[in-house]
Amino acid sequence: MKEMVGSRSVITILKIFEFPFSDSLSGSNFTIDGLYINRPETNSIGLFGFTNGASLENIGLTNVSIIGGTKVGALSGYNLGSIIISGCHSSGNIGAEMIEGNAGRLIGYNMNSDISDSFSNANVDSHQNVGWLTGTNRNDSVISNSYNTGSSVYFFRAMELGRWIGWRKLVSQDQ
Repeated sequence: MKEMVGSRSVITILKIFEFPFSDSLSGSNFTIDGLYINRPETNSIGLFGFTNGASLENIGLTNVSIIGGTKVGALSGYNLGSIIISGCHSSGNIGAEMIEGNAGRLIGYNMNSDISDSFSNANVDSHQNVGWLTGTNRNDSVISNSYNTGSSVYFFRAMELGRWIGWRKLVSQDQ
């Protein structure tokens, strides 16, 4: 893997948006290493806090340490209707501190968006809605040609501690 030139100062610019990210980003198979976010009382936390209609391709996030309130993921905390999420991967540790949970290895809360050709070996923990790629996957969003490893821990209860997602049945089961 290539390593992205830059440091946390670059990441700081990308990680917090007051408005959803709705543009395109191709990581060109570069890797962002060591993303650190510690905001246990803030919702929608990740490289992108909130994505809506975005195209995210070939983005690697390694050795992340991300703690948020609810809707927490390495790539996006809250993803709504993104056009493409493909070829992305993550590793490290991800946690949601609030009771609502929704912690996923790539996406905390995914709605109306498909994920393909992605993987994660991050560790994730939450009070509920703990998932391996997404914490919650809504409205028939499909996960395909993707895989995961790592451990999941839930503190309170998991509505469904699933192989792929924390809440909702898997629509497309590939591995």
